[in-house]
Amino acid sequence: MAKHEERLQILEMLKADKISTDEAAKLLEALDGGERHGRTDTRNIHIRVFENGKDKVNVNIPVSLARLALNLVPNDVVIEQNLNLRSLITSIEAGFRGKLVEADIPEEGRKIEVFVD
Repeated sequence: MAKHEERLQILEMLKADKISTDEAAKLLEALDGGERHGRTDTRNIHIRVFENGKDKVNVNIPVSLARLALNLVPNDVVIEQNLNLRSLITSIEAGFRGKLVEADIPEEGRKIEVFVD
């Protein structure tokens, strides 16, 4: 099985609550064979909140602080979008790049974007 497929399988087990976040992280580390050690992760998580078309929040956080960054996503968005933050964090730690969350809340004139580059 290719590494990509194995990573997806680990993430699916996490999503289904068959394994914990710590177990998933250990499995992903083992899959990489420790090749991440010694490397500095220079990716960033970007959190942007727009209200009535205006930029209200624009935060860039190093991936090493992924857990903190995703805790900044408003709780109403987590519930409304049915987000599994543990799964998102594991994906980020596994090397994901791209959009994680995009939520429009028209009744509040709010739009939220979270992405990794």
